[in-house]
Amino acid sequence: MERLFVYGTLRPGHSNAHILDRVGGNWQAGFVSGIFYPQGCGAAAGFPGLVLDSRGPRVEGYVFSSDNLLSYWPMLDEFEDGYDRLRTEVTLENGDTVTAYVYQLQPQCTPPRA
Repeated sequence: MERLFVYGTLRPGHSNAHILDRVGGNWQAGFVSGIFYPQGCGAAAGFPGLVLDSRGPRVEGYVFSSDNLLSYWPMLDEFEDGYDRLRTEVTLENGDTVTAYVYQLQPQCTPPRA
């Protein structure tokens, strides 16, 4: 079973949710710790970004779990240009933790902190 933590437009009900809808899988609410940027590399299009940081605040999102993700990683990696796919620990709503991939902003795409 492959897992992907999503926090932006791939979430259910958001503009790019249709991309994961066609993969088929299950959703669970969860969070990671990090810095959330409302606009990262895709700033002109309004795409958000994340930089993981164990001391950072909660970034809420969803874990998408699917056996089909393995064959979709190349397409998702291309779609998430400007982001690196990393493994991280995600805390689920019930307190359990799971390992999942997350797309983190690449350093050159991270906006300066105010």
